[in-house]
Amino acid sequence: MNIKQVKYFVGAVDKGSLSAAAKDLYVTVQAISKAIANLETELGGDLLERGCRGVKPTEYGMAFYQRALDAITCFDELEVFSQTYRSREAGESLCLGLNTPPFNGNEQLRESVAQLVESQMGCRTSMELAMGERGFANLRGGALDALITLGSYRHPDVRCETVGMLAPAAMMRKSHPLAKQHTVSLADLEPYIVADPTWFSDSNRTIASLYRERSPRLAFASVDLENITDHMFNRDGIILTTGIEVMAKMHLDTAIIPLAPDDTMLVPVCLVSMEKRISPMLTRLYQVLLGAFLVISRGKGPMQVGGGRDA
Repeated sequence: MNIKQVKYFVGAVDKGSLSAAAKDLYVTVQAISKAIANLETELGGDLLERGCRGVKPTEYGMAFYQRALDAITCFDELEVFSQTYRSREAGESLCLGLNTPPFNGNEQLRESVAQLVESQMGCRTSMELAMGERGFANLRGGALDALITLGSYRHPDVRCETVGMLAPAAMMRKSHPLAKQHTVSLADLEPYIVADPTWFSDSNRTIASLYRERSPRLAFASVDLENITDHMFNRDGIILTTGIEVMAKMHLDTAIIPLAPDDTMLVPVCLVSMEKRISPMLTRLYQVLLGAFLVISRGKGPMQVGGGRDA
């Protein structure tokens, strides 16, 4: 098994056909077909159901797909580390972290943010996934210059600056009873379990923590990354997220439904850095993100651009 085979398989699942995946990955259909067939032979089971209208994952394929996303993310982070290490030796650079779990399309989002910062600041910029405690440990240890978080982060050693605000939404399976509504209210969510994500630090003010305080009638349950699929698809569970388009691709067969206006509390997108390491470069980064927030967020629906320190 190699990372190219894994990426080809994930591409085929994401696109729903070998030809579309081949076009997206700039390879031939034959190359993708052979790579996936070799992977299936090595694993001893079919990953895809092939038909005249395209491909879809088998039950085994879907389980493998979820783990493949994590593997690709780890591999990409390893490449980012190598590139960042070399660029830091060569001169001025920024290494940023996106404080979020893995989701489909995160590579494109991270690359777009890094390119935007690089074009505005003229320094080498990279961005990796930096989830929860690991992300903040890397920030404290100096492996990262700053984190971008959804929700503020409260700790005496960090500076947390708001670069914009996003409207929240509810993520659920597409066949969920609420999935056909244009918006959902907190009252609509009361019969269902809302995920209280365990992958964030206790110092991270998540969307779930905001709404747990606002609505005592909502039922929350701790959910880790390995149990997201079971939470949404087997238990009709809800995950509170934002209404930006990229989050709708976090998982196949999910829907993102905005919260009703009366129940909407805008969620800050923040730049988090260590107080003792604030530099002119980080000050400039804050200004770039603040001014370009509408570009960075790629969002749909209500959002605001605004600054200020949260901690």
